Amino acid sequence: MRERSEELDHNHVKLALRYVQLGQIAAQDANDLGEEAQLHATAAWMYALMGLQDQVEECFARAEHAMGRIQPNRIEPWHQVFFSRGDWEGHRALVYSTLADTIEDRVEAQRLASVAIDLTTGSLAATDPGRPARSRVYDRLVRTTCQFWVGDVGGGLASAEELLDEVKVLNSTRAVERLPQVVAAALPFVARNSTLRDLMDGYRDVIVQHSAAAVGT
Repeated sequence: MRERSEELDHNHVKLALRYVQLGQIAAQDANDLGEEAQLHATAAWMYALMGLQDQVEECFARAEHAMGRIQPNRIEPWHQVFFSRGDWEGHRALVYSTLADTIEDRVEAQRLASVAIDLTTGSLAATDPGRPARSRVYDRLVRTTCQFWVGDVGGGLASAEELLDEVKVLNSTRAVERLPQVVAAALPFVARNSTLRDLMDGYRDVIVQHSAAAVGT
């Protein structure tokens, strides 16, 4: 059943990727470097969902090539967030964390998770007022999950505390929907760490409260 589910998921990703590739062709024809860069970045994430590391790196290289050619005063308003300080590092962190979760080589997965952690260090430090609060929260989600994946319980605990506070303030459905990933990543360590166990109980409370609120609306 799991293999069948993964096959269906891959088929959905492949279909979405096809639309992205069509958009890339249109962006190239229009010489829209901002759109081209963003679509390459989106394709990298889709390849990561399928565990295709070489294609991820190729998309990153193409996105950076397009970004290097664009003039700052030619960035369209709808691309401002993507080109804001910290957002490129944050997106790459998301993609590498996704890849770490999907590839079969677990040694390489650990390396990719560490890369994602390093990238979130840069993205969180570089975040400026022009970058939405949700982007910072997503960076923290990636960072916290990857810290637990690599066994950094202390770092993960500290990040998880900050993340929970930020999620409560943001009150984003998408952010809350990703909290179970953090809970799952922390699971191997909760039995021997009461502080972490209590914190994950807090995560579950937020997830349940948010689900109840959604049902009631």
